[in-house]
Amino acid sequence: MSRRAAVSAIDLVHGRGFFNLCSNKTDINSGFAIMAFFFKSGYEPDVTTVGTLIKGLFLESKEAEAVKLFQKVLDLKVCEPNGVMILHLIDGLCKTGQVIAAYDWVCRLESVKC
Repeated sequence: MSRRAAVSAIDLVHGRGFFNLCSNKTDINSGFAIMAFFFKSGYEPDVTTVGTLIKGLFLESKEAEAVKLFQKVLDLKVCEPNGVMILHLIDGLCKTGQVIAAYDWVCRLESVKC
């Protein structure tokens, strides 16, 4: 591995750690800023990154934005949602009293075998 590739890998690991810290500590704006840095550096978002953003949006009481982000992930096929990402969506909706919306999402995701 070249020195440049090793430095990039270290930057990615540290960047993801800082991203997770910001997104999970109700500083989602910093999380999105770090995500923009990832894009500019050529890194593609993965299921963990997007799931962390969704969880962070719910932590900041931005339910509509979290649902829109999840919908964009599905529409644009950014990444394949895994159980953890789906859990963040369902958990966030239920904790904000949107149980019927959570149930609708479960039914919708089951119908497309997500």
